[in-house]
Amino acid sequence: MVSKIAGNKPSHWYTFKLIRLFLNIFVQAIRIFAVIKKLIGTYVRIQFLTSSSDIFSIA
Repeated sequence: MVSKIAGNKPSHWYTFKLIRLFLNIFVQAIRIFAVIKKLIGTYVRIQFLTSSSDIFSIA
């Protein structure tokens, strides 16, 4: 089943490497997305706190 091409690594090895590469990219994307989400969350919270404090200072 494993076909070696001119003594190179088997074709499924390359497929495995490709799948691992895609998984790594996918994981990194999720990690980056989580960080961005956290940053947006903190930014919104800061905006909310500043706006609410402005309301309190007016009242």
